[in-house]
Amino acid sequence: MTIKENNNKKIQWGIVGTGNIASQFAQAHKVLNKSKITGAFGTSFDKAKDFTRKIGMGKAYNTIEEMLDNKEIDCIYIATPNNSHYEYIIKSLEAGKNVLCEKPITINPEELKTAMEIARKKDVLFLESLWTVYLPAIKEVHNIIRNGEIGKVSMIQCDFSFKSEYNEKHRLFNKELGGGATLDVGIYTIVIANHLLGKLPTNILASAVKGPTGVDHRTSIIMNYDDMEQAVLVSGIDCETEKKLVVSGDKGRIIVDKFWSATGYKLEIYNEKEAYSNIEHASNGLEHIIDAFRRLVGKDSFEYYPIESSYETLKIMEEVLKQIGVSYNS
Repeated sequence: MTIKENNNKKIQWGIVGTGNIASQFAQAHKVLNKSKITGAFGTSFDKAKDFTRKIGMGKAYNTIEEMLDNKEIDCIYIATPNNSHYEYIIKSLEAGKNVLCEKPITINPEELKTAMEIARKKDVLFLESLWTVYLPAIKEVHNIIRNGEIGKVSMIQCDFSFKSEYNEKHRLFNKELGGGATLDVGIYTIVIANHLLGKLPTNILASAVKGPTGVDHRTSIIMNYDDMEQAVLVSGIDCETEKKLVVSGDKGRIIVDKFWSATGYKLEIYNEKEAYSNIEHASNGLEHIIDAFRRLVGKDSFEYYPIESSYETLKIMEEVLKQIGVSYNS
């Protein structure tokens, strides 16, 4: 099964990082005909070689500079620990490459602002890999809200927590690597609330439980908006929650299970009907943002999640981290 790829633009990718998300990115290419993985760079040459053997695509590079020198590679995907994103973004943009970077795109807004300026000067595409907003199910949910089917939205409830065994050296709990619930999964809840409402909050209140390394293990956020809307968001890295999105309006509500990788939703119109939608992925869901990026490189015009919105999200996260007393070194 493949997905429909609009326009004829073909792109070649270089991947920075050889972990699980990089593997998923490569896996998604099996249902894409116009995107190709040409190179990979990891923390060691051996890891890069093992990675390319495992995915059956691309050439392993010993240094990122060697990969960036390959003129055939026009796009770079960055999937490394959070603290290293900025370094690889800058190197890739300076080399004139289009860049798609995993979330959070940088640790703070100042880093992103610098990178955005370089991208403008180099005239290249630069986006955060917030793949959730590109999923067909989430697009349908967005349209239902905009079309007024559930009436005026008053409340968004969203949680994303999973249990990971504590290890102070693991990227999730290691402060030096940019660990913590807010940066790892809280970002999904913030993005989806603002995206579906089409606006930014006017007030933010956050509370967290921190662990021995100083990162947040669990964080709760309340965001209020200018027309009495409210979002209640929960994220965590040491406990399991339902990972559900509920959008409530005065005429009905939408319920999305496993919202970050949504394959469907339930629509309830109060006292009238219940309807279910199921939209399976051709691969793992990443195929949608990969193809959207390709189309944007090919100058297609359509609705997407701009880098400016990523900047606004980082500003919100900066305020959340300030309130919960978590800070990171750039």
